[in-house]
Amino acid sequence: MYGSKKAKYFGYLLALLLAIALTSTAAAQVAGPGEPGFDPGSGGPGSPGEPGNEPGTGQPNPNPGGNGPGNGGNGPGNGPGGPGNGPGNGNGNGNGNGNMNGGGNGNGGMMQPGPRAHEASGRIVYHAATPAQLVKSGDGLQYYFVGADGSTVTGPHIPSFSALAEMYPSGGWVPLLDAPNPLTGKQVNVDYIPKDKKIRVFTYYPDNEYDVNKQYIFNFGSDYVINVEAW
Repeated sequence: MYGSKKAKYFGYLLALLLAIALTSTAAAQVAGPGEPGFDPGSGGPGSPGEPGNEPGTGQPNPNPGGNGPGNGGNGPGNGPGGPGNGPGNGNGNGNGNGNMNGGGNGNGGMMQPGPRAHEASGRIVYHAATPAQLVKSGDGLQYYFVGADGSTVTGPHIPSFSALAEMYPSGGWVPLLDAPNPLTGKQVNVDYIPKDKKIRVFTYYPDNEYDVNKQYIFNFGSDYVINVEAW
């Protein structure tokens, strides 16, 4: 009996040792921390790459865009000169600006005393107190500036209606006279109207104790019939 217990004891011991051995073998088979799989490279970190595009070296354009179209040139002149300023000797030329400003006699532009406004032979304005008078002269008209007392001085010579129609067949009003009356200081405007083939006179009466800058306006055609617009 003692011998069987002893054998059983040694059996347990052998089983224990075998179990320890198996456990050690299994533990040995578990992979420990191995060496790195690949040798890390020995090169240092790479240099930073160059920028993809170099900044441009061009200088800014000193003339960006320009200032748009330039100013227009000075257009053509102001029209052909009119005929001479007064009866004169026929050699007085217009003043080149398309109207016949100022008075004169064709020989030098000096204003000469004329007949009294309401007594002039060939006159077309019969209003006794008219501040403007026109007298038939050749195939045109002679304009006279009129003073407060009815005295006159010569103004420009105005061409005939046929000549005006030929020179200005269409378009806007054509200034024939644009000047102050030298006897009263009042503005005078004489215009040719191509559309109507008429001449229009705009001026003022001399100032007096009753009226200041009172207008006197009339127009007429080739028949010289006066159509009063304001008086």
